[in-house]
Amino acid sequence: LSAISKRKTVWVAKNTLGSTFPFKFSVARRVQLAAIYCYDLIGVSNNYPFSNLSNWLKNLRAGNNIIFFPEGSPSHKLQKPQENLEKFIEMLTKSAKFLILPVSVYFENGYFQVKIGKAFTPDFTKKQPGHQIMTKIANNLPANLRGPYSSNSTTTGR
Repeated sequence: LSAISKRKTVWVAKNTLGSTFPFKFSVARRVQLAAIYCYDLIGVSNNYPFSNLSNWLKNLRAGNNIIFFPEGSPSHKLQKPQENLEKFIEMLTKSAKFLILPVSVYFENGYFQVKIGKAFTPDFTKKQPGHQIMTKIANNLPANLRGPYSSNSTTTGR
């Protein structure tokens, strides 16, 4: 992402990231942790990702990319976002200007697939911003991985 945007990338992850994952010694997990630790990290508590707001704002104002899982953690199928995502995004938009880049990552045919949607700013006059974000992520996933967003297969996220 940093190579595409020419901006620094920061990951949001739980402070206990390395110690709580049940398969922390698997090769895939070690690769994931190495990738995350190569970048700066916004460490958050268990009410992930809605803590450490000052660090989020500092990074947004500096023009950094911030990567986080709206669902709270990676999963096989897309999940609903964490509670209060809309309120958190609204608080951020009142304090900093930024775009949301929906990125969908999944494993298929022995490889990780990454699909990047069009960057957007949530429209608070329409549907809830959390729903907008999740629908745009879902639109770039295969239908069987869209979870609760499988009926939202429109082209608005591409």
